[in-house]
Amino acid sequence: MPSALAMSMLHLTRRFLLGQPAANPLEVEGFGILDRMSPAMRDVLSCALEAFDELPPRLRGELFEPSLHLSPDQAIDADRLSTAWAQEVVHRVGLLTTGLETQPRHRSREASH
Repeated sequence: MPSALAMSMLHLTRRFLLGQPAANPLEVEGFGILDRMSPAMRDVLSCALEAFDELPPRLRGELFEPSLHLSPDQAIDADRLSTAWAQEVVHRVGLLTTGLETQPRHRSREASH
């Protein structure tokens, strides 16, 4: 199930690191938090963005909500984020209540060694 919150955080971080202006109240808050982070933490976030960009498109779409993967000049507003997240929650609850998703999809590193 692709994550709306993870995708929105990566997108917000990308916009911040590219120096885009905050386009809405959600970004004003998010950019304020990112602005207070240490340079070392910003480097970690930059690394996370590079790793995201290197993911094969299919895997990226399985992990991160594709509808929120926008160009850096487009901001994610609260309405778009809340809609994507609500759809994710409804889908997850549906899978859990029907028993269709009872096992983790991926094995942990410990289990694979």
